[in-house]
Amino acid sequence: FLLSTAQYQTMFGESYTDWNYITRYCDASWINTYSCSRDTLMDEESYKIIDGLGYVKESSENEKLWLRRTPMDSALLIFDLSLSTGDSFFLGSRHWIVDSIFALNGLRVVEFETIPPHCGPEDVPVRFVEGLGPNFDFQYFLTDWEEEYANLIRCHTKDSAVSQYMPFYGDGDC
Repeated sequence: FLLSTAQYQTMFGESYTDWNYITRYCDASWINTYSCSRDTLMDEESYKIIDGLGYVKESSENEKLWLRRTPMDSALLIFDLSLSTGDSFFLGSRHWIVDSIFALNGLRVVEFETIPPHCGPEDVPVRFVEGLGPNFDFQYFLTDWEEEYANLIRCHTKDSAVSQYMPFYGDGDC
C-alpha cells in the first residue's frame, strides 16, 4: 500500500450515489439516506447537489471534499485524504489529530484519535475513507451539537455497487 498522492477513487457514481446512515440513541435508532441528485455550477466550479444537505465538491484527485449548505455559504473542507499521521484537521471548533493511516479493502483510510461519544456496542473513531467519504454523517461535520454524534455510515452506493460498512445495523439491508 503506497501512501502517495495518486488519484483516489471518487465518492460519486456516474449516475447514482447515496449514503445510508444510522442514527443511534440509547433507546432507539433509525436510518437516513443522502442521495446525490444532480450537478450544478457555483462560482464557476462544479458541485453535486446532495438532497436534504447541500452542495459538495470533490477535488480533481478525489482526495478532498468541500461542503456548502447554501449557495451563499463558504465551502468547508470536511474530508482530506492527503493528511499524514500526527497532522491536525480543523473544522469549526473541532480539532482532530490523525492517529493512523492504513489500507482497508484496498482503500486509503485516515483515522483520527477522536471517538465521539455514543450509545452503542462499539467504539467508532472518526475516519476518512477513500471512495466513501467520512464515516460519520455529513451533518456531524457542520455542527457542534452533541446530538449529531451518533450518525454512522452503514452503506454507500455508487451506481449499482453497494459497499456495506456497518452491516450489523439493520440486518445488513442497505
